[in-house]
Amino acid sequence: MEPSVKDRYIILGFVGFAILLISSIATLIVAEKFNQDNFVRLIVFVCGNLLGLSLIHISEPTRQEAIS
Repeated sequence: MEPSVKDRYIILGFVGFAILLISSIATLIVAEKFNQDNFVRLIVFVCGNLLGLSLIHISEPTRQEAIS
């Protein structure tokens, strides 16, 4: 059975939320070691999100081939 567009976006939404959550937790842990420096928080949060979103982008063609 082929998943609908709605199902696909729901799954991507959960994955995106998980990426944000993991990035937020990593930001808090790293910022604690650097005495709560806001610049470090920003860098870790942005880099974590970019890494997670790039992993979704890289895995997208693989998932499309598996569905077909």
